[in-house]
Amino acid sequence: MLKRISDLRVGVRVGAAMAALLLLLCALAVTAVSSLERERDSAEQIARSRELTQLALQVKFRSADFNGWQTAYAFDVQRGVPGATADNASARAAFLTSAQSFRDELAKLRAFGLDTDQTADTDNITTLFEQFMTLDKDVVSNYNAGTPETTGHAAELVAVNEIAIFNKIAEQIDRLVTDVHGESAAAAAEAESRADSGTLTTVVLAGVAVLLGALLTLLLVRSITRPLRDLRSGLTAITGGDLTQRVDASRGDELGQVAASFNELAERTQELISRVADRAQEVATASNELSDVSGRLAATAGQTSAEASSINQTAEEVSGMVTAMASSSEQMRAAIDEITQNASRAADVATDGVRDTQHANDAVSALGSATAEIGTVVKLISTIAEQTNLLALNATIEAARAGEAGKGFAVVAGEVKELAQQTATATEDIVSRIKAIEEGSTEATSAIHQIGEVVGSICDTQTVIAAAVEEQTATTAEMSRNVHETANAVVQIGTGIAGLAQATEDTSAAATAAKRTAETLSGAATDLRTLISAFRY
Repeated sequence: MLKRISDLRVGVRVGAAMAALLLLLCALAVTAVSSLERERDSAEQIARSRELTQLALQVKFRSADFNGWQTAYAFDVQRGVPGATADNASARAAFLTSAQSFRDELAKLRAFGLDTDQTADTDNITTLFEQFMTLDKDVVSNYNAGTPETTGHAAELVAVNEIAIFNKIAEQIDRLVTDVHGESAAAAAEAESRADSGTLTTVVLAGVAVLLGALLTLLLVRSITRPLRDLRSGLTAITGGDLTQRVDASRGDELGQVAASFNELAERTQELISRVADRAQEVATASNELSDVSGRLAATAGQTSAEASSINQTAEEVSGMVTAMASSSEQMRAAIDEITQNASRAADVATDGVRDTQHANDAVSALGSATAEIGTVVKLISTIAEQTNLLALNATIEAARAGEAGKGFAVVAGEVKELAQQTATATEDIVSRIKAIEEGSTEATSAIHQIGEVVGSICDTQTVIAAAVEEQTATTAEMSRNVHETANAVVQIGTGIAGLAQATEDTSAAATAAKRTAETLSGAATDLRTLISAFRY
């Protein structure tokens, strides 16, 4: 059973213990609340019984009160007090007020929630009271009659009949008061009994809760402290250098898991210390070898540094020659650029010549077209001149036929004929000139065409020259770029060789430092072996 409990997690055990205590506390609280509820019910019952008792006693007092006031107003009648039976007379009014109060208190008592016997007593009291009040009306009626017989009869009713009814009422009230008082005493006794029972139950449950809490606390503390003591012993042993120490890890709770982790840690630490001891020996051996290698490396680095210095001087000489070559290539590139610019300008001039030749050819062609149009117009003018000459000839003939009347017209016709002949002559002259112009235009067109072919050939030649110069420019630029790259490479070689020399010096220094480090490492390995020897593994 204890083994099963120890296998539970600590949280589960603590939770179970707390749950048990909480259940007991809940039971204790429920018992206390129930006891308080019963006590409150008992207190309410006692208060009700006391109130009922007080009300019953008040009814008893009120019955004596209204009976006394009836006797008082009857005595006033006997003394001859005028209007003693009137409702507003002092004694009579007090009697009526007291009787009404008795009736109200009796109704309040009936509505209080009485048991069967108490209700029967209250009903009997009510019936007797109503008989009393009915008989009181007869008393007043007889007193008001005023005769000696009626007055004597009224006095007899008050002294005998009303007193008899009052005594019955008082008897019923006394029985009711006794019953109510007994009920109040029973309620008080029951309340006391309930209080005692609740107190006893609460005390018992509290005692059980305390005992169970103490028992659970003891078991819980023992289930935790015992494995903790084992863990502390194991840790103390490991602190002393004993790595072979192990603790019991058979428990299933968190402490068992901690014990298992402790054992695993001890095993790994034991294995680690063993491996560290082996590695310490290896480090000692390797540090000795490193010291020898560092010495040889320092010597080799010195030789490398000297050779690197010699190579660096050679690289500087090569760099100077390459720099001179780069300067020459830059000068050649500048000359080729100038040739390129001149060839480009010549090509532009040739292109302009071709364009101007084409414009001249177009102008001559336009001149030929205009000359042809002028020839057409001249032919038209020649035709008109011939027709005009014919018309002038006809006019001359007609003027001759007209005789003297046509002489003036004949003169005009002669002038027109002369003008027509002049026009024909001028037209022939223009035609000959136009032919000369056409022949000149044809020759000019042929010459301009030949000039255009020559200029075009020049333009093509300039284009070829420009292309060749441009190709040479690209070649020169590539050569210049290669020379610059070579110069940069030579500079980088020099820089690299200088870096190599510096690195060689650094290597030599590092080799010296490595030798010192190897010596330090050898000493550290010796110290480490000394420290490890303090452990049992």
